[in-house]
Amino acid sequence: MSQLIRKTSVALFATAFSIAGMYAINANADDSYAYVPHVVVRYGDLDLSTDYGATALYQRLQSASRLVCRAFDKTDLSQRAKWNACYQQALSGAVNKVNRETVSALYKKSASKSSLS
Repeated sequence: MSQLIRKTSVALFATAFSIAGMYAINANADDSYAYVPHVVVRYGDLDLSTDYGATALYQRLQSASRLVCRAFDKTDLSQRAKWNACYQQALSGAVNKVNRETVSALYKKSASKSSLS
């Protein structure tokens, strides 16, 4: 029965890069944690075997990736590079966690387009 239960959400976490850069909290004697932004993306309402469902989830993952990386100012050139690295790692991690060929194909197609520009 447990094999029939499908995953219906995936959490996106900011990258280790952003943790080290923006979100690290100075460790005092009483501080031993760092805030890691995350977003839970639910997709139980989607049929990932269809183009429509896979595209809808991929768009949700893109939006969530933008949210977890929002602390980086995209207008500043050095921050833009950090935002891009954070976004790409968050998105690729989420696509890998979903582990569906239809969603992975959309990611690969998008990645190949962006590398050509």
